[in-house]
Amino acid sequence: MIKNHSLLKIVSVLLSLISVNLNAQSPCFTTPGTNTIVLSSLTICPGALGSMSLANSYSVSGITYQWQSSTISPVGPFSAIPGATLNTYGTPTLNMNTYYAVVITCTNVNATFFTSSILLNIAPPTTTNSVPYTEGFEGITTVNQLPNCSWSAANLVSSVNTYTSSQTNNRVPRTGSKFAVFALPSTNNTVYSSGIKMNPGLTYSTGVYFTTDYSGSLNWTNLELLVGPNQSTTALSPVAALSPAVSGPYQLLSGTFTVPSSGFYYMALRANASTGAALYLSFDDLFVTVPCNGSANGATITVSPATPTLCVGSAFSATATGADIYTWSNGATGPVFTGTVSSITPLSVIGTKTLSTCIGSKTLNMVVNPTPNVLAFGTKSKICLGESIIIAGLGASTYSWASPSVTSSTINITPTVTGCYTVTGANTYSCQSQSVWCVTVNPLPVLNASVSNPSICAGEASTLTAIGNPVYQWEGFPPGNPVIVNPTITSTFTLNGTDANACTAKLLVSVNVNACLGISANKNENSFFKLYPNPTKSNLSIDSQEAGLITLVDVSGRIVMTSKLEKGNSLLNTSQLAAGIYYVQLTAVGKQEVFKLVKE
Repeated sequence: MIKNHSLLKIVSVLLSLISVNLNAQSPCFTTPGTNTIVLSSLTICPGALGSMSLANSYSVSGITYQWQSSTISPVGPFSAIPGATLNTYGTPTLNMNTYYAVVITCTNVNATFFTSSILLNIAPPTTTNSVPYTEGFEGITTVNQLPNCSWSAANLVSSVNTYTSSQTNNRVPRTGSKFAVFALPSTNNTVYSSGIKMNPGLTYSTGVYFTTDYSGSLNWTNLELLVGPNQSTTALSPVAALSPAVSGPYQLLSGTFTVPSSGFYYMALRANASTGAALYLSFDDLFVTVPCNGSANGATITVSPATPTLCVGSAFSATATGADIYTWSNGATGPVFTGTVSSITPLSVIGTKTLSTCIGSKTLNMVVNPTPNVLAFGTKSKICLGESIIIAGLGASTYSWASPSVTSSTINITPTVTGCYTVTGANTYSCQSQSVWCVTVNPLPVLNASVSNPSICAGEASTLTAIGNPVYQWEGFPPGNPVIVNPTITSTFTLNGTDANACTAKLLVSVNVNACLGISANKNENSFFKLYPNPTKSNLSIDSQEAGLITLVDVSGRIVMTSKLEKGNSLLNTSQLAAGIYYVQLTAVGKQEVFKLVKE
């Protein structure tokens, strides 16, 4: 029996030695295998702690670790961190971005592997926010991290925690996967949000959702929601409170408040608890909004005039009140709308209050009547001077002309200059529109004509010649120019001329016919007087059997010259006379004769 016991003891010792030998690591004899650094979070808040480790472990002995850091670049220079010689490393509080690397050494052969560096970022704090503001803790990346690197809690970790997943004792998020918790013991434990920009004159609404557990314990004696100008108890103003705070499912604690001046304000959540069954009070989804249902916040838009009666296309002006920024349905901005009215699209305006961003709208109750389609129509658009035209207005019930000022549907006018005529037509709604008819007044052609013999004796011929560009026609004569006339009495002849605009003018040309009684031949052998040359250009010779008087008369009967008639021959200088027909009256010893003289 003793021998058997000794044998068993020897076997046990041998098995123990075998086990120790099997579990012992073999020493390393080569460079350590590749490895990388793993960060629990790539970004941490200023003043927070970082945590990192190596991705792979080694199964051989003789491996040493030395963590290094650099704030310069990913390639250093690096400095060894005192005491950081494990395969994991927890940083001290950090306030700047830092690169980390590990030197891994096999001491048996003094062979070393250097890991690639990794950057631990320090997040800038988000210290300013604006309304609407919400915080559901979804931005935190690790346990006990506060949002935005700018929230504050006095007893973080010991009495205030944040979580990235559900925990025991009804510690669960309301939405998402992350939330915050007050834990026992809790005496005036307070959590402060980051700064939120707020303005006076508005009513803010705030709230937070909370839950304890389903035991119904009343040991959470008080839960308060407050607002203040900083992250401290100084000048905190209560917004909402619940005493005791007890709830199995999440419930809302909410209230409204105002601020005295513009600036940044901080929401504070404070909890008190005594020993009891409810170990935790979880909270989630804090919010601050500006509800638009209050008179101070809301935008109630009014427009003046409210119910205008208008005509399509008429000018219209309206003024909106009740907001700070206005946008009209046609794209115009500002409180005053000025434009024309369409029967298709109603006019509306959207108003926004600058501080609350609340929006209101208003659609005008407009009565829009149709506008008549007025048309002015004339018998002609081009006339000749002196011609009349009729212009009529169509498409309306009543009409009014600007010039001439009449109210009939038509006007009959004889314009003397080119111009336009405007008619205003109105329908039964008194809506008006206008139309214009323009008339071009062309001048009459200017006619000129010459008469070869403006004063003749009965039966003599005279040639009438039209001068210029128009198309001419002598009335009473076949077409042609010139024409020869032989009037026996003084006569007037009419010349018609038509230009390129089909405008026609008349010119009256007269031929004076003298009876020529007592007019003798210019040179007769039996005549008492003889006159030559005829026609003459200068000196006229006159032979007379006796002395007497010479009287020279033009065709109008005006005496233009008198001279003494000598017995024998007399000379009469006619060089100063204009070319034409004259009459020479010779008187001597009871004898008198009249001669027709042609002056060239």
